[in-house]
Amino acid sequence: ADRHVDAPIAAMTPRSVFLLSACTICTAAHITPATHRAPTLDGSLRLRGGAAAAAALEVFGTDVGEAIRGAPGYVRKSLRQFRTGISGMWTNSKASGEVKKRLRQKGGAPATYSELVLLRKAGEDTGKLLQVGFLWLAAPEFVPALLYFSPRALPSTFESAEGRLKRYGTMGRLRVQAALDLFTKLEQEAATARGKKAVRAAEHAGVAAELLRAKSCDRALEPLRPYVEPSADEVAAAAAAAAKSKGKKKAPPKLNGRRALKGLNGPLLKASARLIGVSGPLPGKRGALGKHLVAVQSEDVALSRDGAVDALGRAELLEACYDRGLGASEASDAQLRAQLRLWLSLTEGAGGAKPSEEGLRLRLAALAACGIASARQSTELQLPRLLYTGRS
Repeated sequence: ADRHVDAPIAAMTPRSVFLLSACTICTAAHITPATHRAPTLDGSLRLRGGAAAAAALEVFGTDVGEAIRGAPGYVRKSLRQFRTGISGMWTNSKASGEVKKRLRQKGGAPATYSELVLLRKAGEDTGKLLQVGFLWLAAPEFVPALLYFSPRALPSTFESAEGRLKRYGTMGRLRVQAALDLFTKLEQEAATARGKKAVRAAEHAGVAAELLRAKSCDRALEPLRPYVEPSADEVAAAAAAAAKSKGKKKAPPKLNGRRALKGLNGPLLKASARLIGVSGPLPGKRGALGKHLVAVQSEDVALSRDGAVDALGRAELLEACYDRGLGASEASDAQLRAQLRLWLSLTEGAGGAKPSEEGLRLRLAALAACGIASARQSTELQLPRLLYTGRS
């Protein structure tokens, strides 16, 4: 196995080795032991040591010699991860093709939750691979930052069990940050806005206060329900479309998650996206959040079937809960199943079980209610709890 991995390394040109060494220097900066770090006034370059100590060249606090010595191991690890990830993507692509073929047959059984997740992951992973791969080639030092601010950026087949737990921890921290940032923004707007904006800001701050005072997720959902119902314009547009297509055989329009989120302002959109680990510019967040809600609505239908939740393994339970603003890596399987059943009970009302834009907005409201409850129970960030309650 080692001979197979080392073969590409032996064939590399000196330029490739130099580039990989440079990449390693950049990416190793955050793991360099503190004992090797002694930045100068400008923090750029230092020659350490003296007559009694070996000299060590440091660039931006990184031991260059140590980084270069570790380059072969880093390259081998990267190649193994790349080979495993690509092999997993190929396997998933073939499996998803078989599922699609079965679903096209008449009279076939509907897709299970596991099959729906497979179809979603297989479709997303190719785009994620291109995004992360391009960033790694152009600026590898920014890959850790990308994975921190957008934990879902890595293709699922490239993720190890350890990496998955780290992603869950990051998403747990992002939930707390999203809640704190949103409520701070709402309070600031309520205090500084004028005219009609002041009325709207006061209304939003009041809804946030009701949500925070709620003792359960179902009660927290109540102040959000008026925002779930379709507006008068949407009702009129739907009636006009139905009258126009009366008597014609026409397939129902495809759900548009982006359209369902129309009118969601910037702070609310940003907070909602962070609850599911999505980052980036606002237009991209709106599309990603809408697509996520469409997928969750389809998967909820599969989870609502008898015995579906009980059939999930721990990995699937964690993924399903984190997709919905729920869960904690230290929670038991029984606790995760209870949280998932709570989500299904919240989203069954008001047409939530049907494929509709109203159902998407209902899930967005449930995501907010469940995300706040999870943030309160989170063990990821202790300092905010100490700040507000004096207890850890």
